[in-house]
Amino acid sequence: MLIGKHYRPGPRKNLVFSLYSAFAPIGFFIGIIVGGATTQMLSWRWYFWIGSAVLALVAVTGFVTVPNDTVLTQTRTRRDNGSQTQEVQVKMDWWGLITIVPGVACLTFAVTDGAHAPNGFNTPYVIATAVLGAVFLVAAVYVEGWVAEQPLLPFDLFKPKYMGRLSVSLFFAYGVFGVYLFYASLQ
Repeated sequence: MLIGKHYRPGPRKNLVFSLYSAFAPIGFFIGIIVGGATTQMLSWRWYFWIGSAVLALVAVTGFVTVPNDTVLTQTRTRRDNGSQTQEVQVKMDWWGLITIVPGVACLTFAVTDGAHAPNGFNTPYVIATAVLGAVFLVAAVYVEGWVAEQPLLPFDLFKPKYMGRLSVSLFFAYGVFGVYLFYASLQ
């Protein structure tokens, strides 16, 4: 959103988005290389210290450089070729945050820890966290759809043709990627 807001459409914006997208896999592979080098030369604990230092640097840089504006000014062109400026107050969706984050965290914990629990997926705390995660996510759908003024995930995001199919395919693509990373690390 910050990149889209600060750059006008054109070649420069395309270049900035391309660079932003290119650094995701570059960062992924650099992380693997740094992780291997630190565990080989120092200790496995240093990988977390280096990650914490990089995170602190990114947090300070973001705090200093990211603009703190809560009023977003939008310009809309009217039919009579005049322009109208409208200020829109950007608000944080706290109820969405309170329902989405615990829901995803509880459900992820239940799925990942169910294989290692004493009785597998029949362990009471695994069942409880799965049910709690599902309840939070159902509440999040209600909050995002009918309560929040400015939802974190608006439903009209899925209105364009094929957006729902794209979301489902990306869901499976990232799931397969996680399985690939798990099995690739076993070799």
